[in-house]
Amino acid sequence: DLYSHKNANIRLGVINLDLEKLKAFIEQSGRSITFIADKLDMSRESLYKKLDGRIKFSAEETCTLATILRMTSDEIMDIFFAKYVRKNAI
Repeated sequence: DLYSHKNANIRLGVINLDLEKLKAFIEQSGRSITFIADKLDMSRESLYKKLDGRIKFSAEETCTLATILRMTSDEIMDIFFAKYVRKNAI
């Protein structure tokens, strides 16, 4: 299961994500910040701090977020691993 926090591809301590792409994806998803925060078991304030880059998302939160937003594997790579993939591209 791609979204499982047990998946080796997602089991990173700190996810190097593209916050601007994530915010745009959330907006396009139609999911409210309240709904997402509730599913992540955090306050709206905490979610906003994470989306602003003041607090990092944990790997488990990232997996949950991908599930909530019904992301494809390509979308996950593009948003959550974009900086890593670009840096290590062949």
